Amino acid sequence: MMKMVITASFVLAVVLTQTSHAEMVCPETEYDKGYKSNLPTLDEEQIIQINKPLFQGGKIKCDVSFSYKTLKNNKRMRSETGTLEGVKYRIYFSDGSGTVQGLSTNTLDYVGDKYGTNWSTQCKLDEMDDTHLCSLDREDLRVGIWKDGTPFVIVGNSHYPDSNIAVRVDKNKPITASEKTGFTKAQSLEIVEQLKKGQSVLTRYQEWPYQSNKDKSIELFGFPQAWAILQKLHESVGMQQ
Repeated sequence: MMKMVITASFVLAVVLTQTSHAEMVCPETEYDKGYKSNLPTLDEEQIIQINKPLFQGGKIKCDVSFSYKTLKNNKRMRSETGTLEGVKYRIYFSDGSGTVQGLSTNTLDYVGDKYGTNWSTQCKLDEMDDTHLCSLDREDLRVGIWKDGTPFVIVGNSHYPDSNIAVRVDKNKPITASEKTGFTKAQSLEIVEQLKKGQSVLTRYQEWPYQSNKDKSIELFGFPQAWAILQKLHESVGMQQ
């Protein structure tokens, strides 16, 4: 995809002419080939509004592209790319979605990495009480942070009634729970600590309507860094600085 790079001095002039929910600082801007110069550019709403990188060495830039949703304007989104302790990441400030390197050979290339081999981040806002949660996903495993800051772990979906879910990190003792109640907070905390130190994790659950185990083995490359990124995201949602 062809893109043209515009430096900060030009972007500042453009930003001053646009209406935004919060000032969007763009040290660098890339214009997609679908960009329509005759249409206005509107900033996407951001749940992360800080104007500095989440991590030292991170690079913030804005992407401007035609909005196929409204068909009336271009849209501008901010993202940060960088490397944390040797692990690559990409985070979008609009909703906290992003990608963290899940294999040592992955590059975060949109077409180069095998599907499902990276960690995916997301954050969700509850507009009723302005609280939020954030999570990491890979294969059948979801690990996240609740609104109150405590961790949670979910395995699979559409569970067979009265079946169990289970996680086993390396050769540790499996941690099991009912699909009705899920893992307790204590179990979730223990699982996260094991994931941070482990090499691989095996997940198991039963999916409706088949009463048979679905097992998935997942390499844990990049999980400690992905968890640190998720914690930073959870702390940064709603902040302005």
